[in-house]
Amino acid sequence: MTGAAPKGTYVRIPAPLVEGRLVRGTEGADVGDALRVRLVGVDAGQGFIDFERA
Repeated sequence: MTGAAPKGTYVRIPAPLVEGRLVRGTEGADVGDALRVRLVGVDAGQGFIDFERA
């Protein structure tokens, strides 16, 4: 987990290197925690990538 803000919680995956918003499964997670996530949505036009906790 790379960050938390009023607009959301963010995670980064190493391969391919991308960062996106964690939309489900944020409970009990803190910045710096390693989480397993799964891709749930992409909006290329807006540049959004959404993940959920796996």
